[in-house]
Amino acid sequence: MITPPEAAPIRLLVIDDDPRFPDYLRIMLRASNTSFEIDVACTVRDGLNQLARAKHQVCLLDYRLGREDGLDVLRRAKARGLRTP
Repeated sequence: MITPPEAAPIRLLVIDDDPRFPDYLRIMLRASNTSFEIDVACTVRDGLNQLARAKHQVCLLDYRLGREDGLDVLRRAKARGLRTP
C-alpha cells in the first residue's frame, strides 16, 4: 500500500505580547490533527520584521500590543506591501 506524502506544516506567526498565548494556541491546535509550525513575535517591530520574511501562511495578531495595537501592525504591513492573511 502506498501512503500519501505528509502535508507540509502550516507556518503560523503569532504577534502577541502575552507570553502565555502561544502555549494556549499550541494546545488548541493539537486537537486539529493538522501540523503547525508557530513563530512568535512579542512586539510590533519584531512582528513586522518576521512578516517581511514572507515565510508564514497565517498571522494571528493581538489587538493590544503595549503602546501600539494590532491596527498599527496592519497599517504598517499594508504600507510595506505585506499580504500575509
